[in-house]
Amino acid sequence: MSPEINKRIPAALLILRFFLAIFLLQWSVEKLILPDSAARIARSFYGRRDDFPIHDAALLRINGHQIRIYEQSVSGLASRGAGLVGQRDIFAILRAVGCKHVAHV
Repeated sequence: MSPEINKRIPAALLILRFFLAIFLLQWSVEKLILPDSAARIARSFYGRRDDFPIHDAALLRINGHQIRIYEQSVSGLASRGAGLVGQRDIFAILRAVGCKHVAHV
C-alpha cells in the first residue's frame, strides 16, 4: 500500500468506531425505553405467525408429507395481494419452457 493510504487507515477506523458506538448507544437506549418495539416492527413487517402456511407446508413436504393449501377468508382476500394465484401468462411461459407438468394444476 502507498504511504498516503497507510496514513488514512487509522482515521478511517476511528470514524468507523465512532459511528458504531453512536449506533450501539442509540440501540441500547431504544431497548430500555421501548423494549417491545422490535417485536412490533417485526409483526408489521412479517405479519402474524399464521400468515406463513407455505413455509410450514414446505417443511412438512421435506419430511415426506403430501400437502395442499386452501385459502379462506370471511372478509375476502382482495386486500392481501395476489397470493398464490396462477395467471395465464405464467402457465403459458411454463409450457413454453417445457414445464407442462408444473403448469398443470
